Amino acid sequence: MAEAPDSRLAAILDRLVEQHGWQQAKAITAIKALWRDIVGEDIDNHTHILTLTSDGVLLIAVPSSVWSQEILYYKPRILDGLSRSLGVQAIKDVRTRVRSDALKPRAVTQDNITSPYYRVERTTPTTCNLHELFARVQEKYERAVRGWLREGFQPCAQCHAPTPQGYSLCVVCELERRRKS
Repeated sequence: MAEAPDSRLAAILDRLVEQHGWQQAKAITAIKALWRDIVGEDIDNHTHILTLTSDGVLLIAVPSSVWSQEILYYKPRILDGLSRSLGVQAIKDVRTRVRSDALKPRAVTQDNITSPYYRVERTTPTTCNLHELFARVQEKYERAVRGWLREGFQPCAQCHAPTPQGYSLCVVCELERRRKS
């Protein structure tokens, strides 16, 4: 019986993680995906995961010493939640660093956009199903394209990427055209 495409891709990605030493990045990504569920919305909105050290210390950015105390108070619950969710005891300690960038920006919605130049907040996927992830990416891309068209951009004549008025090709296609000529 043939192996499912999702499992083959997972095996390839696991091999790449192993070959390139990306285990720490993979662990941080998993922690970020679980963080809100473990600590709750309020702490999540006032913290930012900085790194996971090689000796198992999770460093968290907080906006003030008050939030540092909050993390210290909840440290046993956080460590327990992480070890239960990850299935391993890779996280030995949680420490904080007071940083001004710890507060998370308010999520951008169509209702609170005040400028055509806005940053869409990056979100962590809630699923590992590749078909669902691809569908979400496609949906978000199509929504973004509709927004660009409303803001005066036009589709690239070659690849249909957003292109400023007055240009027939996007930057990537124009560079490719110049390279070929």
